[in-house]
Parts: sequence; structure tokens; C-alpha cells
Amino acid sequence: MTLEMKYKEKYSEGRKEGRKEERIESIQKTVSRLKKLNIPKETIMQSLKEDYNATQDEIKTYVG
Repeated sequence: MTLEMKYKEKYSEGRKEGRKEERIESIQKTVSRLKKLNIPKETIMQSLKEDYNATQDEIKTYVG
């Protein structure tokens, strides 16, 4: 593997990790705002499922 290929691989991995972190932060902010508005948990969970294509396990992690 050339140095350039290693660089591109690491760069790609870094971008993926950054996108993952942004997604988590976005979901957390969404949940927080909806809770402040007294939106029922079931509605929040359905919204996350639709808007973020999140799995049931992910949703439970964020909503609690």
C-alpha cells in the first residue's frame, strides 16, 4: 500500500467518524428540543425513526 493510499484511507475513516458524531449530536439536540416541548416519547421515537432512519436500539439510547 502506498503512502497516498494510506492517507486516503485514513482521511476517509476520519470523515466517516465526523459524520457519525454530527449525526449523534443532531439526534441529541432534536430529542432535547422535543422533550422541552413536552412531546410524548412515542412521538419522539417515531420521528427519529422516520427522520434519521435510526434503529430501535439507537432510538432507545437517545430517548431513554
